Amino acid sequence: MSDRKDDMNPGQPDWDDLKGLWQESPAVDLGKLARNARLVWWRMRIIAAFEMLCCIAGALVFAYMIYDAESNAQLVFGVFGVLFSLGGGYGCLWVRRNAWGAPDDNALSLVRLQINRAEAAIKYVSLNNWLGLGAVAIFPLAYWVIHDGTRELTPERLDNFNKMVVVAAIVMGVSIIGLWPYGKRKKRELAELKELERQLLDESD
Repeated sequence: MSDRKDDMNPGQPDWDDLKGLWQESPAVDLGKLARNARLVWWRMRIIAAFEMLCCIAGALVFAYMIYDAESNAQLVFGVFGVLFSLGGGYGCLWVRRNAWGAPDDNALSLVRLQINRAEAAIKYVSLNNWLGLGAVAIFPLAYWVIHDGTRELTPERLDNFNKMVVVAAIVMGVSIIGLWPYGKRKKRELAELKELERQLLDESD
């Protein structure tokens, strides 16, 4: 049965077998950590895949703008968009660089993996804040493009553009503010995991 599960989910640890080993370890809530590790294993990969698709799609859209540019404004906007999309995608992978693995068959390994994942989540929140600040440059560039003289700028078109800018600004603000509670929760979780790591190290001495 174990071989069949490995064939169906290549690279995924056998959480049920590992949890049984962790339950023989010191009296901490390792079952809860194991369930969380299983959830995070899937969630992190799904979210990262979605982010990469969005970043690649964004880079392609901006690359086409460079290819089809009719003004310096469109060219600069396209270059900024490509760099921003690719940089954001790289950053999302970079902050998770130590959080992809699976734990060994002991409690300390599980706790240390969860520490790495909590630290990655905190870095992710910080990255999101910096990307949000960097995205502010999109607004003046977008107004430069809309006023570059390559299209007829009617009052109705300008009004629609202004509404799009407001919506984009709201989405950015919500993205930054909405992750603050998550970041604070992860900092508390990290402190608890560090203490648990210390207890496990003391018990192993």
